[in-house]
Amino acid sequence: MKRTPIFQGLVSLSVISIALVTIGSGSVLLGAQPGQDSLFPLAEQRRQAEEAGYTIVPAPDAPRTDEAAPNSSADAVAAGAAAFIRDYNLPIYPESRVGQHELSAPAVITAARGETEPLSIGVHALADLTDLTVEVVASDDSGPAVEVRYVEAAYIRSGGRGDKNATLTSLRLRPMEPLPLAKGMNRQFWIDAKVPLHSEGEFTYRIVIRSKGRPDLTRPLTVRVRPYALQEPDRFIGAFCSTAQIRPSVETFRQWKDHGVNGMLWFWSSLPWRAEIVDGELRFDFSDTEELIDRIAEAGLTGAVTIALGNDRNGHYELMLARLYGRPLAEKTSVGGRTANVARLDDEIVSEAYMEGVRQFNALLKKKNWPEVALLHYDEPTERLMPEATLRYQQIKTAAPTIRVYGVTMNRLEWAEMLAPISDILVCNGDYARISDLGDRTGKAVWGYSSTTASMGFGGGRFNLGFRLYRYKLGSHWFWCYDFYSGNPWNEFDSTVTGDANWVTVYPGATAGEHVPTLTWEGIREAYDDMRYAATLEKLLAEKKGPRRDKVAAEYEEFLARIPQGRDMTVFREDQDDFYSTLPSYQKLTTLRTELVGWIEQLVP
Repeated sequence: MKRTPIFQGLVSLSVISIALVTIGSGSVLLGAQPGQDSLFPLAEQRRQAEEAGYTIVPAPDAPRTDEAAPNSSADAVAAGAAAFIRDYNLPIYPESRVGQHELSAPAVITAARGETEPLSIGVHALADLTDLTVEVVASDDSGPAVEVRYVEAAYIRSGGRGDKNATLTSLRLRPMEPLPLAKGMNRQFWIDAKVPLHSEGEFTYRIVIRSKGRPDLTRPLTVRVRPYALQEPDRFIGAFCSTAQIRPSVETFRQWKDHGVNGMLWFWSSLPWRAEIVDGELRFDFSDTEELIDRIAEAGLTGAVTIALGNDRNGHYELMLARLYGRPLAEKTSVGGRTANVARLDDEIVSEAYMEGVRQFNALLKKKNWPEVALLHYDEPTERLMPEATLRYQQIKTAAPTIRVYGVTMNRLEWAEMLAPISDILVCNGDYARISDLGDRTGKAVWGYSSTTASMGFGGGRFNLGFRLYRYKLGSHWFWCYDFYSGNPWNEFDSTVTGDANWVTVYPGATAGEHVPTLTWEGIREAYDDMRYAATLEKLLAEKKGPRRDKVAAEYEEFLARIPQGRDMTVFREDQDDFYSTLPSYQKLTTLRTELVGWIEQLVP
């Protein structure tokens, strides 16, 4: 369903790279080890990269060696730190060039009622700093709550297909703690204003930048609340998951919901159904599945849960049953260099057991107050498993007529046409318009998906799951992937296939069931908010009448047509069918949001 994306936009250290590793004999920018709160220096990550044959390359916006630093105020010089505001859609690398205009840009957050909206602020070290922290202080208790986190820097793979480059980038969000920062380097901090539904007006705060032995540096922060709440869209965001290293807790699922992620698909290998034969009777154990979906329901997720029973080569569910009954497997020939591993089509014992498992699972569904649960018979069956997919679809619908079957069409209308008769939901990662039209003609739901990974950053995550797909008639937007790690999550360079940052959106937390978010994860929430703004405008257009409404409606229709599709990027190998998209600058997303806000404010009472 998804492979490795080419890493976009990053390219790390220049001549000042030695400053990243040490200040005197101490560590500077640090990274976290798996399941621990202790930190290890970037020098260890760099060693991992170089031992794996990777070249450390500069950030794309690193200053030239002969380029003068921007002028800083007297207060900044005394504090040893200059604060700068950058559009949150754009990355702040540890060695990014700081623009003069960013030093004087106002710190302003504007959000609707009930919205969480971020601000990205960078601290550029004018001297070696220790115990660096950023705090937001409210003028009084009347304003929205504001949270500050720092963005942890890490080395990740960069460049295009076949490149062996590594770049230092701002990657994961961490709770605030005192940090060192070497002269000439940047640290990114992430400020979230969490606006209550009942809030209104404008509120003032102070951003306080503090380090040991130096005077504080302060910047004013304004939080403005728009006089309306946002409408929920008619679609949701869903995540493809492994569950092998992160099996989310209820609290983590609540973070999903807060970020607009309301659906989950997981693959068989790490969370299978179990079965045994007791006194000649086939009995299934769904306890692991039940426990996880109970958590999903308790957290309030309302999108669909999808369980993958097989992929494009292996019928995991039927293979388990074939082993249980000691049945021979089908003899398949290689197609496209891959040989399918499945049960025989004429094996009545496996087929009856297959249906019995679905019947027992459906009986459990009827007892539960769960969101919808769909089944995926085979992932991408069109190349080598169409006879099997046809049979399993018929068996699922015979055993449980109300369970919808999820069919992966990739980006090909031809494949969608093949799957439409044996799927209830067509799930595509390209050719969205034509496959949506096919769904209309055949009465099938159409969902979309895209690659959305940590290496894309905030803007990439926001674009690929938000505006890029919203222009199409899709019931949901899914992303690859939440937690499929290609090796040790904390060693970016130990896999011959891909780096984890090119593959996942979060990292394992110190406690089981928790995750460490990335900037891309935060971009997913912004993608969902973009959809909420669009849904708010659509609701107003449905309610209003008159020439102003008609003018806005025409402009909005034109807006949807011109949402940039971005540049499609093939991933990992030339014959790969999965894509993600990039924009020349993710600042375009700010412009699109501003247009929606302008139309809403013309129509809101």
